[in-house]
Amino acid sequence: MQISELLAVKRLHLRFLAGAEHAHRDIRWAYTTDLLEPARYLRGGEFVLTGMMWRTRPEDSETFVSSVVGAGALAVGAGTALGEVPDDLVAACTAHDIPLVEIPPETSFGVVTEEVLRSLTQRRFTTIAETRDRQRRLMAEVASGADFPDAFASAARQAGITAWVVSASGRHVASSGEPLTSEEREDLAARALTWSAFPYTTRGSAGGQGRALTVVPIRTKESHPLSNWLLVCTGDHESWTEEEHEAVAELVSVSVLARSRDEERSLTTARHLEGLPRLLAAQRFDEVTALMRGTGD
Repeated sequence: MQISELLAVKRLHLRFLAGAEHAHRDIRWAYTTDLLEPARYLRGGEFVLTGMMWRTRPEDSETFVSSVVGAGALAVGAGTALGEVPDDLVAACTAHDIPLVEIPPETSFGVVTEEVLRSLTQRRFTTIAETRDRQRRLMAEVASGADFPDAFASAARQAGITAWVVSASGRHVASSGEPLTSEEREDLAARALTWSAFPYTTRGSAGGQGRALTVVPIRTKESHPLSNWLLVCTGDHESWTEEEHEAVAELVSVSVLARSRDEERSLTTARHLEGLPRLLAAQRFDEVTALMRGTGD
């Protein structure tokens, strides 16, 4: 939910006192506090609501704003039930480039928080529905024979994720952008053999040129652990949002389907080739040619 969307709710009667140019910022949560330095209770992205009971002198505004800005809060909402918003708080918010919103006496912090949560919940359900619908369509496309590298690249780009699929030997399978170098792929494949738990985040000159890369195995029921594909995504999985985790799970699902399809094709080819020695011995060359064409060899 953007700050502008919250202020557009007329029944709340909110207005900017500073930082209106940042109305596009997305609110991750609403948090109410009257602590002078609440940073330790913030995670970032909050709309911090306060009744300003922490203020005993003008200098306190600078202390309070420095604390919330340092913790990554994106806006301050000041309630005026106990009095007007002081100029020093406006000045501190302006100096730290953080929006300051006035909350009038007739609007409770609880109502503001409920509006934020309602919007976030609605958006969350919409995102889940869109992700599931995209995954169903993608799975259907791959199951019906769509080109996996193209389908994977499209899905990753839609999810806003930079990712690659690498075979257990370091072969390039698919990517959402420029492929990893052969050195990077081989390094990741070799190191993956030593990791006992997944997802695993790695860093280093090889395998990402210093970037954080998270590796997830692509496992099927029939594949041997040493022949698994690897899904490689930029970033540390521990810092991913829930939406990012779901998007990666979507890429894993379609990759598993593609890997299963690849294994089934290889198994069918192997079964067809079982009869090759017999046909050669019988000099049935027309059938040999047809068999080789059927397997794509």
